[in-house]
Amino acid sequence: SATGTADLPVVLAPPVAWVLVVGGLAALAAAVYAPQSVPPITWLLLLVFGTPEMLWWVLVAAVLAHVGEGLAAAAMATARGRSRRVVLGWWLQVSVLGFPAFMQLIAQEP
Repeated sequence: SATGTADLPVVLAPPVAWVLVVGGLAALAAAVYAPQSVPPITWLLLLVFGTPEMLWWVLVAAVLAHVGEGLAAAAMATARGRSRRVVLGWWLQVSVLGFPAFMQLIAQEP
């Protein structure tokens, strides 16, 4: 509700999720835009994905997935009657962390 009477707080994801997801996205972005700055990571990602162009597409897909998950989380929190502050919190956390944070929202009581 607008007054927050139906609010349950945003459950912060564990620190390990923040480190792994944000670190992984940062490493992927570095491998795409400054590959010489992270040679071992760039080498590993190229081994897995093949070409620099494919790394770029993986980064784009990851960013779009996180944006989409964030929007879906905001819609879900809104539908559950959460306040704007709580909706914003879920949107922000899920936009950054993606799936791990979204699962916490899904598991929360409606």
